[in-house]
Amino acid sequence: MKILSHLKFIYNNFSYQKKLFWSYLVLILIPMLILSVFFYNRTTDILRSNFITLSSMHLDQAVESMDARFSEMIRLGSTLSRQNTLRTALEKDPSQTSLVQQGEDLTEMEISLSNVAFDSSVLSVRLFVNPDFSYAGRRVFTWPLSSASALVPGRESLLMKQPLLSVPNTYQNVFAAPSTVFSVTTPIYSSSDYGKAVALICVDISQDTILEILKKADFSDNGRVYLTDASRNVLLCYSNAEEAVIEDTVLPSLPEEGSQRLQKDSLTMISPMILGSYYLVTETPILQYTVLNALFPLQFLGFALFIGLLIYLLAAFYSRFNSRRIMQLSKTFQKLRDGDLNVHCIVDSEDEIGELQLSFNEMVQRMQNMMESQYQLGKRLQRNEFQLLQAQINPHFLYNTLDLAAWAAKNRDAGEVCDIIEKLSRYYRISLSKGQETILLTDELEHISLYVALQNKRFENRIHLQFSNHVQTEQLKILKLILQPIVENSILHGLQGEGKELNITISIFREEASLRIMIADDGSGIPAHKLAHFQLYQELQLSAEALMDHTSDQTGGYGILNVSERIRSFYGPQSSLSFDSAAGRGTTVTISLPYEKCLFRY
Repeated sequence: MKILSHLKFIYNNFSYQKKLFWSYLVLILIPMLILSVFFYNRTTDILRSNFITLSSMHLDQAVESMDARFSEMIRLGSTLSRQNTLRTALEKDPSQTSLVQQGEDLTEMEISLSNVAFDSSVLSVRLFVNPDFSYAGRRVFTWPLSSASALVPGRESLLMKQPLLSVPNTYQNVFAAPSTVFSVTTPIYSSSDYGKAVALICVDISQDTILEILKKADFSDNGRVYLTDASRNVLLCYSNAEEAVIEDTVLPSLPEEGSQRLQKDSLTMISPMILGSYYLVTETPILQYTVLNALFPLQFLGFALFIGLLIYLLAAFYSRFNSRRIMQLSKTFQKLRDGDLNVHCIVDSEDEIGELQLSFNEMVQRMQNMMESQYQLGKRLQRNEFQLLQAQINPHFLYNTLDLAAWAAKNRDAGEVCDIIEKLSRYYRISLSKGQETILLTDELEHISLYVALQNKRFENRIHLQFSNHVQTEQLKILKLILQPIVENSILHGLQGEGKELNITISIFREEASLRIMIADDGSGIPAHKLAHFQLYQELQLSAEALMDHTSDQTGGYGILNVSERIRSFYGPQSSLSFDSAAGRGTTVTISLPYEKCLFRY
């Protein structure tokens, strides 16, 4: 840590030109070294992957060849086992057949087999017959049935039931030298009892044919290919390097069937089982690919030094060219820090320093805009506070209510005067609410009830107010005086016409994360042009005063727009105030507030 701190101290005290030099040198040479190592490892991985893919392709080709070879032998044995000449002769009872007849039968069977076209890879076709036949021990074309069990050790019980692939066995007749063969045995069933096998037909191919297939499985010239039985005992092993069959081979530990195991120095692959009898296993050494060994030490170092010198020259030129621009930008920042907002940078390029100059200009412009916005916001807040105070006092409503009290006094109705004064006193106490910005929702609803009750004394109880509360209003606080202007607007426009009555319903409910307050009336509705004005106000986020200037419409709706502006300022973009109205069918005003901001915290 001390070394790093010391290096950091030295670097921080370098000149700008030296910082560029060392930064360029380190930031280019280190990535070059990392990319070189990555390239080496990536190349090795690709070559190794190709090596595995190639090994798998050769193994698959060998498996297909072996499968095709043994399948052809099985088809040949099946074809021969169904020949009537063989079946008729071999299902006879030897004790009931004369020697002359047996000799004739043997001749007919040899002729019948000679008429069948064999594949060139087939070395011989043998018949394992009832040992009681006189020709059973000739060992030229026929062998005794008892000797067939040596072909499939461990599977003798299946010998007379289905075609089987043999282990390597020695084939020798009286006219030829012995040779190692692989065989396929197929039962010959009686024509009278198909479930009873009377003989076996055996198709042989030379071990050399199998070795040619094994050669296809290894392309490295120094690996080994194993042929195993179903229990994974080695039947045959071939090495291209030794060009010979390897005897007494011990098979290495194997992965799962049809998979591979990659070790440090070898790749072992095993095929799926071939015709239920054999596996092919390849063991191939992995080549070590080091393509960068010849280039890495000296040549790469010389190349790095050349690049370092070139970087130094470029860094020296670049530092001289750009230090002037950076110093100029630094001086401009200094002026801004001293409070001069009239500074401006000349953008002289499109590089990173040019982007800094452009960003600086944008930042200064935003600061100027923000200061202007703060100034306008202060003016608007002062205006809104004044308008709110006016709404709290509401002289027209006060005058009308006092007139009602005066008329009641003249009529000597003391109870009515007392009721009016009590309701008016409570109404203004809630309106003022000790200067608090928010009040309980319960108090706001009481405020509306008092307002409607006082208005009903003037309008002869033609206003019918109902509440539909689906939340606990005692637990919620809202911005005060946001419902009264809406109800006032409903009464102002809804009671036009002598004797007309007005129904107002206030519904309060929670919808997901919002508190919804709906004020619905059955009045005359809002004209379309005023709804359009309100929509313009919402889209452009104008102030109430600005909307009136824009539309040149000074008649009505100002208090509601002021409510909308207060809601938007206090609750933010999660709040809204919307209208649903049409001339002649009433109006529904919906206030949406964030529920969490309305919860009353004791």
